[in-house]
Amino acid sequence: DVILLMPDGQEVVTGFATGKPMLRWRGWGAYYLAHDMQPGDKVRIVSMGDCRYRVTFHKHPNPDSMNFLKTSRHACPPT
Repeated sequence: DVILLMPDGQEVVTGFATGKPMLRWRGWGAYYLAHDMQPGDKVRIVSMGDCRYRVTFHKHPNPDSMNFLKTSRHACPPT
């Protein structure tokens, strides 16, 4: 068994599907909704040792926000 340490503090006990690198747990949907996950976003699973894994959800950068950063470099006067 492995323990998933979810962002809300919940600990999920699960395991790997037989012969596959897939987790058996099927509760991802609520977390995808809660974190507004979209295509291109990522779920990061990092080993914490002793079969425990921290799970975090990461939004893919919005290309429009990256353009804002490129064009706003002179928005603030130097101090």
